[in-house]
Amino acid sequence: GETEGPTATKPIVLHTYRKLSNIFEMQQWLIQEALGPNPLKTAIVLEELGLPYEYRWMEFDQVHQEPYININPNGRVPAIEDPNTNMVLWESAAINEYLVQTYDKTQKLWCAEGPDHFYMKQWLYFQMSGQGPFYGQGSTSAGHVVIVSYS
Repeated sequence: GETEGPTATKPIVLHTYRKLSNIFEMQQWLIQEALGPNPLKTAIVLEELGLPYEYRWMEFDQVHQEPYININPNGRVPAIEDPNTNMVLWESAAINEYLVQTYDKTQKLWCAEGPDHFYMKQWLYFQMSGQGPFYGQGSTSAGHVVIVSYS
């Protein structure tokens, strides 16, 4: 059933590198430029939930300068500004949890309770602690391809 909560009537601002028109263009650009998957993960959640959003883009070197470090002192992307709740967040996992807990009223991407809640968290933490850093390391080694075989 539907749960109570805010409605996104104003576009959520997604801070990222370079201006891109949609998540598919963003995905292709991230693969080509090897800057990491985190802005794409947040864009996918925004798309899947049908939330209005807009990109606020910057050049790579601008993330360590004002005004962006006032939003994210870590100097990385993504970060969001949600004018519907006055929430400003950085760190993709925290952003994505916020988005689904705040706006996923039909639990399309979020399980609020029961065993499925913990299975969902299990995969989230696996992605954050294992898969995510591996991809991040790969993206900072621009020009290098890492092939891993688990066989």
